[in-house]
Amino acid sequence: MPINQLRSHLLTLHKALVDETQKSYEETHGTISNPHALFRLLVEEPAFQWLRPLSETIVSIDEALETDPLASKQAIIGMVRDRLLPEQPTELSTNIQKHPLYKEIKDLLS
Repeated sequence: MPINQLRSHLLTLHKALVDETQKSYEETHGTISNPHALFRLLVEEPAFQWLRPLSETIVSIDEALETDPLASKQAIIGMVRDRLLPEQPTELSTNIQKHPLYKEIKDLLS
């Protein structure tokens, strides 16, 4: 499995989860005014905090591929597996299990 395919699936999942969380947030707090405000919320707002490990995972993949284009596929897959499929459930791992892309990503990591 190419790392770029895994990265692409993670980006799609991230976008979908951000959209869902944004919708829920807006129901309580009103419309988020612009992309900059959304970014600030992603970084600072507790309601979006559970998404940060997924954001960090995507950034880590990008950094690994940028610094070492031949980065170990197994090392990257291991990092993603540890963050998305941990032995002890996390808020992220619990929430992503509800998403239709979860099974695809889990299969890619197997």
